[in-house]
This record gives sequence, structure tokens and C-alpha cells, in this order.
Amino acid sequence: MLYILVKRDKDSYYLLVDPAERVDSICRILGRLIGNDPQDIQLLLNGQPIDADLGIFDLDLDEYSTVTYKLRTIVSHDAEMKPVYEYI
Repeated sequence: MLYILVKRDKDSYYLLVDPAERVDSICRILGRLIGNDPQDIQLLLNGQPIDADLGIFDLDLDEYSTVTYKLRTIVSHDAEMKPVYEYI
């Protein structure tokens, strides 16, 4: 098992994850904690987006790595009044 510290602004969470799992399992756990749909969470490792299909073991994590997240948010509507999303 592996502890990962995930931060966003003032919020931080230590998550206990199995290194054999995929990154999307972090999104599932985090989604339950913050009350958001896991599909609306984008994880970043040292400021770079992480592919949800990667294995946690495949990430180059060390004690200096920072894992943060962004949430998918409606920023506007297009000409057909469909929402336009961005990760903020």
C-alpha cells in the first residue's frame, strides 16, 4: 500500500492506495471525499495532467512529487446552449 498526498488550495488528503491499481482509482476515492463525480476530476503530477488509465506504479512518484487536482466546471455555453467545460 502507498500513501499519496493530494492537494488543492487549502484542502489536502492522504489517500491509501494499492500501487497495482490505476490512477482512476485515486479519482474514485477522492470523488467520494469531496462529493464530486470521479469523471470530473483531473489529477496532475508536478503540474502535468495524469492519464487515468496509467498504473499508479508507473508514475514517477518520490517524496518531492506534488499531486494536485482540478475539477471540471462549466465555463460558458456554446451557440446551441450546450455547456462548455474546463478543468479549474
